[in-house]
Amino acid sequence: MGSPLLFQQGIMQPRSREFCKLSNTRRRNASMRVSASRGDFLDYYQLLDVSHDSNADDIKKAYRYLQKRCHPDISGNKLGHEMGILLNEAYSTLSGVPDSCRDPIKRKTFDRLRSHAKKYNDYTGKALSHWEGPPGEQRATFVDEGSCIGCLKCALEANSTFGIEMRYGKARTVTQWGDTEEDIENAISTCPVNCIHWVERSDLPALEYVMRREMELTHGHPTKGGVFDAASAFTRKQDADNGGVDGQAWQ
Repeated sequence: MGSPLLFQQGIMQPRSREFCKLSNTRRRNASMRVSASRGDFLDYYQLLDVSHDSNADDIKKAYRYLQKRCHPDISGNKLGHEMGILLNEAYSTLSGVPDSCRDPIKRKTFDRLRSHAKKYNDYTGKALSHWEGPPGEQRATFVDEGSCIGCLKCALEANSTFGIEMRYGKARTVTQWGDTEEDIENAISTCPVNCIHWVERSDLPALEYVMRREMELTHGHPTKGGVFDAASAFTRKQDADNGGVDGQAWQ
C-alpha cells in the first residue's frame, strides 16, 4: 500500500501515462507540448486552474501556489518534478514572460490554438484511462465522481489503478487493471459510498467522456448516479448520428 496518486485535472489526456503511473519507466519523457490535434491538447488555463481572461497577477499567484504544492519535498510525490516542468511551460506561455521579456503574442497564439482545439478536441471513442488488462478481459472499473466523497481509500488500497484528481478531490481510475484483482476488489469494498463500479470495457469510453464533461459543466458537482443515464443517451445519439457528435444533444 502506497501513497495515493494525485494529478491535476486537465493533464490526463488519452495515452498520457507519465502522470498515471508511479513506475520509473513512465516517469521518462513526461514533458507534453501544446498541440491542436485530436486528443493531444493541454489546456494551460485548466492546468493552472484560472479563467481564460485572468490577468498576469492572477496567473502568477496560481503558478506559484501550484509549484509549491507539487514540489517533491512538499507533496512527497516524485512526479512533482515533471509537473513542475508543465507548470513552467504554462506560466511562460500565459504570462507572456519568456526570459523576463513580456511577449503577449505567445499567449494570443496559444489562445488561437486553444479555440481550435476546443472545436475539434472532443469525443474520440477511446477510453481516457489506460488499459493494462489481461488478454480477453472485458471488465473495467469506473468511478462515479458525482457520488465520490474524496475519502482516498481506493487510491490507498490500489494506487496503480486509482488516483485523486486535484481540482475537485475526486477519485478516478487512471489505469485499468494496474493492480491485482484482489487489490482492486479490496479498494472497491473500502469505498463508503459505493461509487466504484465494474462496467463493460466497451461502455468505458462514453462513461469517462460524459463524466469529464459533467464535472466541468457542474464545477465538480454532477448528479449522483446521473452519469450512467447520460452516457446511455450520449451513446444512442452517437449511434443515431453514425459516429457524429452533437455536443448539446445529450445534455
